Amino acid sequence: SNSSINDSSNDSVESYAEISFVESVSEDGELEQQLVELKRQHAADIALLKEEMVSHKEQTKNHTKSLLRALLCLENEENLQVKTGQEILDALKYLVEEAENFGIPELYTKARILATNAVKAKPSHSVACLKVYELYPDLLAATDGENLALVAIRKDPKLLLSDESLVLLSSRMLENILKDEKLQTDEYALFEIVQSWSKVNEIRFPEALELMKYIKLEFMSRQELLEVENSPLVSTDRLLSAYKAQALMAEKKTGFSCKKDRHHSLANSRNWKGLNSDVMVGTGNIHKTHVLDCDLLQSGNVYKWSIKFVEGSDRYVYFGVIANKESLECDTWLGNQTGGWSLSAYDSAAYYDDEDCVRTKSLSFGRGTKVTFTLDLTGDGTLSASTNGGKAEQLFSGMLAKASSLGASGFLPAASVNWSGSKVQFLGFE
Repeated sequence: SNSSINDSSNDSVESYAEISFVESVSEDGELEQQLVELKRQHAADIALLKEEMVSHKEQTKNHTKSLLRALLCLENEENLQVKTGQEILDALKYLVEEAENFGIPELYTKARILATNAVKAKPSHSVACLKVYELYPDLLAATDGENLALVAIRKDPKLLLSDESLVLLSSRMLENILKDEKLQTDEYALFEIVQSWSKVNEIRFPEALELMKYIKLEFMSRQELLEVENSPLVSTDRLLSAYKAQALMAEKKTGFSCKKDRHHSLANSRNWKGLNSDVMVGTGNIHKTHVLDCDLLQSGNVYKWSIKFVEGSDRYVYFGVIANKESLECDTWLGNQTGGWSLSAYDSAAYYDDEDCVRTKSLSFGRGTKVTFTLDLTGDGTLSASTNGGKAEQLFSGMLAKASSLGASGFLPAASVNWSGSKVQFLGFE
């Protein structure tokens, strides 16, 4: 019996050993399969990681190239002059976005510098610069670049008529420009801008109709009204109102036969033409002569008015008159053009055509000075001036003959101020 027990035990041990061996082989096979699977997954992860590294490297390379292109725009004026407005906008957008994404505030500074330099190098870049300020108003506070762009457009609104500018202009940007009281242009020019802008894309037409409320048709000439009457932007009712307003203004003008009526009309004239304000502020960019928005000062009358030098540097401040003529030269300082007579704040000299220069002693003036002019057109035409109510001094004579030789039919009070921040104010006729 013991023998049978031992045999049974041996059989059991051998069976257990066989089972263990089989299980062991089975486990090793599974482990091997798991190992193969892990290797395969690992290889896939490594491949994916390599792809991501290559992609990241390529992105970094592209970022670096874009950043270098943006920074190269800052290099020199010639580089900026050959760039398109879209290229300038792309560079500005990249600098701002990278500054935000990577927390590099220095790139904001670079963007502001680029905007300023771009407008200085090429005024037609103004729209692109204003566009980036519209896109990122919270990230780019108002700076010299934005101000320079606005000044460039105020001086030459026709910059907006380029194909590139018309595409970049948004309705909000155009509305702000049309509402700008410092814009130096006429209503017909503004109408051409709105009409051209509306033709870029048909979806702009409803917005253009809304923008037309800022265009004063009554201030257009009759020929200009004939030009706009076929535009879908101008309604029949608005045209009718414009013609009525012109008819009323014509009636008033024909009533200026007596001296009293004429001076009553001039008493209401206070704004500089194109500025819609009695205040003129220097920009520091180019010389500009502005005339008063009033009726012509004509022979047979005596006119008296005052202008105040409010604040700023006395350099490039000139007060006087200009003869009305077909080609009014306003892109220079008063007295430098033919048909302009002026008194200079800087050197107390009276100028005509930049040749006849008369030095004065008692008429020097600076900030806070009120200068009163008297234009006597009852004789050969003289212009006198006084400061702060003092004694008047004659500056010019024989003005009617000179104006007549230019084909001028009268005179207009005028002034020019160039130094940035300098301010003068028309105080009115007496």
